[in-house]
Amino acid sequence: MYPQIENHLCDDFCPECHLLTCACLCGKVPRIKTEALFFLLVHSREVSKGSNTGHLLLNALINCEYDIWSRVEPPKKLMLYLKNQNHQPYLVFSADENQSILASAHDLLEGQVKINTTRPLYILIDATWQQARKMVRQSPYLKALPRISLKGIQKSHYRLRRNQQAGGMSTCEAAINLLQEACELDNASALQTYFQAFMQHYEASMSGHGVR
Repeated sequence: MYPQIENHLCDDFCPECHLLTCACLCGKVPRIKTEALFFLLVHSREVSKGSNTGHLLLNALINCEYDIWSRVEPPKKLMLYLKNQNHQPYLVFSADENQSILASAHDLLEGQVKINTTRPLYILIDATWQQARKMVRQSPYLKALPRISLKGIQKSHYRLRRNQQAGGMSTCEAAINLLQEACELDNASALQTYFQAFMQHYEASMSGHGVR
């Protein structure tokens, strides 16, 4: 979980998941080891939002790390990964006219990854759609990366924020789709179950009661 997310001072809140103790989610956290590596590039405004789903990946995925995005300074941890020849990075983001789309993570694992013995590194932008587009435009180190577009693969079930981008999905749902495409179906199912539990527990906590 991001270190600054909803630091409630009330004793009725769990210090780990930051939900009401009667709606605590800690017992539902899976430990998932994936074939690929996941890296979250996080907008600073997401760090303090309890409705953020990127922190679910940090809780559940063993092979997941993050950095806070900055307009003036490239994220040091991510830059180390981009320079590592053992990893093949892919930006999980919709492509424009000048960008190629690699539509299937399954093809990556069955083809290039097995031939080159590199591990895919999935870079997800943890931000609103508007913020994410700005982050990519202002980050030269992201522009040259091959992209995987997941837009429209699956209808989003995320319902914790208003005015969601049509056809978009939450950060956690993007990871679930990637795992499904890569034929890691058990891992995708475990993460999906955790995501659904999070929404249920979060809504219960915001309503001031336990999970029904």
